[in-house]
Amino acid sequence: MDTPQNRNFFKLAFILLEIVTEQLRNVFKQEWDKQHPNNPWEDDNNSLQYFIQILKSGGTWKNIKSKVPKSGNRDDWDPTALFFMLLYSGALNLSPILKQHIDKLREIRNEYFGHPSTASLSDSKFQAVYNDIEVCMCGLNCSASIKKQMDDIRTGVMKVPEDYMKEKLCKIMRLETDNHKLLIQLKDSQTLILSFLVLCAMVFAMLFITHSRESIQPRNPTMDVPVSRTYFPESLKPNYYVGHDWEIDTATSLLTNGTYQMITITGPPAIGKTATAITIAQELVKWHSFKVAFVDFEQLNVTSNQIEKDIFQEILFSLGTGFVPGTDVDPKQEFQTQMRTMKLNQTLLIFDGIETILDSKSKSKFYEVTKQCLSNNIKLIATSRKDFNIIGMSIHQIKLEPLSEPLSAEALHKMCPGLNEELVLEISKKTGGVPLLLELIGHLLQEAFYEE
Repeated sequence: MDTPQNRNFFKLAFILLEIVTEQLRNVFKQEWDKQHPNNPWEDDNNSLQYFIQILKSGGTWKNIKSKVPKSGNRDDWDPTALFFMLLYSGALNLSPILKQHIDKLREIRNEYFGHPSTASLSDSKFQAVYNDIEVCMCGLNCSASIKKQMDDIRTGVMKVPEDYMKEKLCKIMRLETDNHKLLIQLKDSQTLILSFLVLCAMVFAMLFITHSRESIQPRNPTMDVPVSRTYFPESLKPNYYVGHDWEIDTATSLLTNGTYQMITITGPPAIGKTATAITIAQELVKWHSFKVAFVDFEQLNVTSNQIEKDIFQEILFSLGTGFVPGTDVDPKQEFQTQMRTMKLNQTLLIFDGIETILDSKSKSKFYEVTKQCLSNNIKLIATSRKDFNIIGMSIHQIKLEPLSEPLSAEALHKMCPGLNEELVLEISKKTGGVPLLLELIGHLLQEAFYEE
């Protein structure tokens, strides 16, 4: 497998996982020493304990303690630990530009080296990714010698160590071999059962996506006003929710430490956007005494000329302010009045399913309402099937991906203990890591097929 495409992969791996990682260690110490001049980072346990004290004093320790490195020596920190310490711990107040470059490096690392399935990159892809890394490294003020080292790896002047390539290649080949073994383990009878289950689950999933919101809290057809939802619907959270723990911990930390006021959760249907948002809200209620309200944009008429008024009415209802729609009181003015009294409270709004308004002529009005909420110290989580951004606003974007096969298998094992291991593995593959499909198949197995 010593092809030019393989060599491109290992060049990029070495640059990102070795050179860039070392630069991130330097950035951490520089920023830490600048912001904590009385307690400079000494790469020892005392520094780590001081870091932990900061997290505990900020009230975020319970949510993120599992992410804190076990050692205070930066040389022991892998890229995952470094990204946490720099971006999500809350112990450092980085500039927006610095955060942007570090977050871009995190995205590149996750995309190409988080769970690699092949050790190959075309020349054009290699050069494009290298250019992105180079821009980020310049933004991190790397030295001329580091820039030269990167360029020497790129041009081949400096060779990637052979042992390094063998180690990475063995890991990838093991993944490919394991995937191949899973394909040949299933019997014909299991395949028939599985195909039927997946088909049934897909049908139920389509029905669920279409009708679930209406069945949870239907709008009174005789009233042209929003329905009060003071309490967010915890019933939307799957019984066996697994798979997005990192996203949940990250969002919880960012909202509580003040790094971001708004989080967006995007992804395709049935991937777990609403469930993830509600799980984050549960963490905020449990550990930080947040008041949480849920606003379902699927129930709003986004083409209405008074959509802005309707959104404010929905927010006021959801927050339990006592506002009564249909009166002469202007909802926007009432919102401002109510927010002045609630400004010191910890408040989170979940805007669920906003793709409907993003695709409408009312998008700009939605943006204005969002800005009003943020200016009144309300934290926001918005879920959408499509990506979006609001100019001039700092938003942390979370894009949900399908669950890995191990996490899919874990969910099935919880729902159906004792289920044949081969069948569990194949279901995990066939469902593509879609949480809703997994849950529906689990229920079908429990109710109709489990004994068989």
